Amino acid sequence: MKKKNSLEVKVKLPFRYAAGATASRFFKELRDNKKIYGTECPVCKEVLVPARSYCSRCHRKTERWVELGLEGSLVGWTGGENEETISCLVRLEGADTLLVHRLSNYSGTELREGLPVEVVWQEKRIGSIKDIAFFQPK
Repeated sequence: MKKKNSLEVKVKLPFRYAAGATASRFFKELRDNKKIYGTECPVCKEVLVPARSYCSRCHRKTERWVELGLEGSLVGWTGGENEETISCLVRLEGADTLLVHRLSNYSGTELREGLPVEVVWQEKRIGSIKDIAFFQPK
């Protein structure tokens, strides 16, 4: 709702994001090889996805790369079965952390925790998390 004597202005703020070495490698693997990698903490052995340069639990530098499966299980979601695509949390095979993404192609499928899901790739990949088009029930 506009207030009296107010001015509405749209501002465009273009920017570039420097992903850093770890995220850059993660995105390149998505784009070039259709593979998902995580990094493993040398202390607690937790496998982090998306790959991170430091463990979020014990704050140690991660250097070991682990190829993860392209399948996983549904852990949580938003929305309902009347929507075409919803946000979801997926635990990929081999990962200890969750990946936030989208779930689609699930019509007629009962959404439940533990539902097996698989990656669906974009045809044209650009080096972004969006190279994974979405997850779908397996």
